[in-house]
Amino acid sequence: MTTFYSAADLFVVGSHHEGAATPLMEACACGAVPVVDRHPDVSDLLTGGGSIGALWTPGDAADCARALADVGRRDLDAERARLADHFARELSWDAVGRRAMEIYGQVLGARAARGLAGCRR
Repeated sequence: MTTFYSAADLFVVGSHHEGAATPLMEACACGAVPVVDRHPDVSDLLTGGGSIGALWTPGDAADCARALADVGRRDLDAERARLADHFARELSWDAVGRRAMEIYGQVLGARAARGLAGCRR
């Protein structure tokens, strides 16, 4: 799929049944600017709340057309550069690893604060 995503200017998808973020994540990694329907758990996170590409309301064809027209007026090379920066900062393996370590540290800190740092058997 990387060949297709890398050749595409946009990644457009709207689905009432898509439950995984994998295609959107892969498209973003390959530089295809996302124009996707808004799902708070997936598309908002992966597009920085719509700051990268565009989002539309699921089931709203007019809003989809607006999102496509909006992205169509942009400089796609600049949009791809913003996408690459967003991906490296928020979605890359390094970024996800850093965030996981931050969360792990917060959990350990909370456990230590409650006196639960070690296992008790």
